[in-house]
Amino acid sequence: MIFRPQPVMTAAALIALAVLIWLGVWQLERREWKQDLIAEYAAVSAGEPVTLATAICGGGEFRQRPVLPPELRGEQSVRMYGFDSEGNPGWRILQIADAPGCLTQARAVLVQTGFEHFATGVMDSVELLRLAATPEPGPFTPENIPGSNEWHRFDRAALAVEFGLAPGALADVWARQDAPPASLSSTPPSRHLGYALTWFGLALTLIGVYFAYHVREGRFRLK
Repeated sequence: MIFRPQPVMTAAALIALAVLIWLGVWQLERREWKQDLIAEYAAVSAGEPVTLATAICGGGEFRQRPVLPPELRGEQSVRMYGFDSEGNPGWRILQIADAPGCLTQARAVLVQTGFEHFATGVMDSVELLRLAATPEPGPFTPENIPGSNEWHRFDRAALAVEFGLAPGALADVWARQDAPPASLSSTPPSRHLGYALTWFGLALTLIGVYFAYHVREGRFRLK
């Protein structure tokens, strides 16, 4: 067998091959990680629903349990931009409920009571909730427009004032709709497997092109 690798092409091909294999392995690791998250979410969701007070004050596993809708304080609501479990954009409808006694500073908790889809205008009701920390805004999160009831940031002080409360009255947790995060459902584990197979397929294609070139140039042949 005669094999005289073309130096520049060989170096570039080895780097590209390493990157493609790394991407494939990374997608397999993402698949396994996401499978574990989905299994964990399903196991917690199978637990008996608890009250909002139990979820907040009980600690431990109770913070992850499904939460029954609490009694709300009044009918006022705000619209908070967000996504449903399938990644569709819309408005989360938020109202407030009285904070349990274990929260010595907070007087109210934000509670999601519905989800209004942008595309259809359909309003989904919320049957069960899940406790979560109020999220921090990202660098590209738009500013809130209270006058139009369009909220993008969980600015607790401004939201508290909107509900007629003191600026520090809202808890740093909220009760959101009990549904898998969009990151788990919009890109399921099977899709990560497909991505991995794509990267590995490109790696095999690269190998084939590399040797086909050397055969054509007479750099690789069998005596």
